[in-house]
Amino acid sequence: MIRVLIVEDDPMVAELNRGYINRMDGFKVVGIKADGKEALEYISKKQVDLLVLDVNVQKINGLEVLIQIRKSQKDIDVIFITASREKGVVGKALKLGVIDYLIKPYTFERLQEALEKYKNQYLLLNSNAEIGQAEIDKLFKRTVSVEVPKGIHRKTLDKINKYLSTASREIRVKEMSTALKISEVTVRHYLDYLTEKGYLYKDLEYGSMGRPTILYVMREQ
Repeated sequence: MIRVLIVEDDPMVAELNRGYINRMDGFKVVGIKADGKEALEYISKKQVDLLVLDVNVQKINGLEVLIQIRKSQKDIDVIFITASREKGVVGKALKLGVIDYLIKPYTFERLQEALEKYKNQYLLLNSNAEIGQAEIDKLFKRTVSVEVPKGIHRKTLDKINKYLSTASREIRVKEMSTALKISEVTVRHYLDYLTEKGYLYKDLEYGSMGRPTILYVMREQ
């Protein structure tokens, strides 16, 4: 059972988070704390696996809580659920090893996705067996998770995602078409869709002669 501590100063949001998390198999909310100081005091005495933490809590803010956890070398993971959208905050959270970052208001489905991903990682890293390259690749694999609209087929999108997960950042339509045995028109259609979603952007590659070639480039995650 994964023990979860919620750190949230809004009682209604805290209870909402508790209800969501307790609906998930394999998770148990062991407590709710209203500020960072209370959270640090609790984890100094009790065992906690996962902290669901707001950045903007009182006394000691969420980032400082995370910094102190890292300094203490406690084996605790953190998911931020916060209204904070500042790039500097998000960047610092990533560098400090936060598991996920949810912006309020969020949906249960988004939290469910974060918790399921974490549970899979937790179970893998806490098993007695050695971890092979395939399992490690799953932990670090780049994936594109999007809802499938009309005109986009899941199986084809899965093929595109699988290719992108192992490709270099610069994607050439012709190379991708050959590798996947999918027409260039179809490949370009799906890459344009992912570009609209913000996962890719277009660039130009200039050769020695003729018109430049359009490249699709994966954005930094």
